[in-house]
Amino acid sequence: MPLLQMRQEVARVVKFPAQKLSDRVMAMVSAVRAVVRVALLATFASAPAQADVVDPAPLDTVLIRHVHGGRVDYGALSRDPGPLRRYLAATENAAPERFSRDDQIAFWIDVYDARVLDGVIRHPGLASVLAADSAHGGPGFFKRTARSGGRALSLDAIEQELRSRWHEPRAHFALNCASTSCPALPPHALRGARLEAALDAATHGFLADSTRIAGDPTGCSSCRRSSSGTGRTSARRREPFRASSPVTGPAGRAHRRRRPCASCPTTGR
Repeated sequence: MPLLQMRQEVARVVKFPAQKLSDRVMAMVSAVRAVVRVALLATFASAPAQADVVDPAPLDTVLIRHVHGGRVDYGALSRDPGPLRRYLAATENAAPERFSRDDQIAFWIDVYDARVLDGVIRHPGLASVLAADSAHGGPGFFKRTARSGGRALSLDAIEQELRSRWHEPRAHFALNCASTSCPALPPHALRGARLEAALDAATHGFLADSTRIAGDPTGCSSCRRSSSGTGRTSARRREPFRASSPVTGPAGRAHRRRRPCASCPTTGR
């Protein structure tokens, strides 16, 4: 660029009105902000929003009021079903697939335990969960479906999902099947934020209880699911609980030592 032309250009910039320069800069900033705003809105619209986790406080109430020393007072629970029914109603149309992983696992364990409690008090005088509905040709206690998490699911289907989808073998030790040889109910409803500690405590508590593994004086130490290979015992001998992701270490050895039983009374758990 010739020297004379450069001088003319510098003079033009120096003489450029400050207000006009400021207006141009502000216009450019506004345009950039608009582009960023549109991009952010598009990002949030394409990402699925995380749903609110179902509040398990009503289930906490049930466990605090009616579970003592690991045993359930079903008579008292049947006279005070409100908190349990409120919790189950809140879970019917929940969207757990939009929860975090740990919140999903906690949700399904809580739902399972709550539905077992509800199933027992709906069958007054029930001697064994395995006998429920059998006299009337019904689907059976663990195969009866109810709405949970937006789907019609049986208890067996919930346990199968916990094992096959999440590969969390410790979940077994937090699932209570209303039988004396099953894992005890946790003292509080599970929550995703404290899931690891809760599952560790449930596992260690079960393995430390000699009445639930080999050597049980009742001879009834395996009341887990067996349909589709899940291991619930019945009148015929069935395989012990097997996770799709096998349990290893002490937990696995405990599973292999457990003996199936024909039926397990619901007195207690």
